[in-house]
Amino acid sequence: AWDCISNSSCFLYFDNTWHAQDMASILPENRIVELIQGTQFGNAFVSKFTDQRLTAYFHAAPMKSIALQVTGRKLWHFLSPEVTKQRFVPLLHRMITFTSTMGQKQEDVIRATPRYLVETGPGDGVYFAAFWSHMVETDKDLSVMVNFRQPIEVAHVIKNSPHTLANTLKLLMGACATNYLIPEGVFSKLREGGQDRYQAGKRLFEEYALEIDYYNREHSDPQLSSVVTRQRAEQGGTAD
Repeated sequence: AWDCISNSSCFLYFDNTWHAQDMASILPENRIVELIQGTQFGNAFVSKFTDQRLTAYFHAAPMKSIALQVTGRKLWHFLSPEVTKQRFVPLLHRMITFTSTMGQKQEDVIRATPRYLVETGPGDGVYFAAFWSHMVETDKDLSVMVNFRQPIEVAHVIKNSPHTLANTLKLLMGACATNYLIPEGVFSKLREGGQDRYQAGKRLFEEYALEIDYYNREHSDPQLSSVVTRQRAEQGGTAD
């Protein structure tokens, strides 16, 4: 991981082999370990940027998640499934929900979109339900975050999916396959394949490059946190 992020051989280091017992070995007396019992797996994200930047455009998973910030800081922008469905065109790719690329100036569109803002620092955790789209900014220097995923719940897919009926049925089939048909050993191997693609930087850049490049290069004030700062100043407090 350190070689990856220090030598810029990858955009960030991604490891999806974490489990609750791994966190327990680091924080044996912490109550957070109780909260992540029963999670299916954890995604670890490690980065070391020279400046704050957008690291993930709006996307959502079909399961509940608990993200734990170990070190560094992140700014999260959350959209409810209802807002995602009303304001954007939800796209489905490999069980992940993405939003269509914006034709307007993204900063203006996002400023006008109802959303929740959450800032996580060392020791903070954030829980979000299935299909809650989130965009993430990562601070400079070392950042380590582990996002623990719970098993997909069929009831949540039916209730919260922002997709068309056809794509919702695809998600239900995937949920049934991962929960009841595919052995955990096979599922772990499939996750490792995805992890290797991330390590090479290929899949992440394929799925995020257009949005990230547009956002980071075309704006004179490239960090969306500047919008948050302005909102806080205008409101005389925090933009929650």
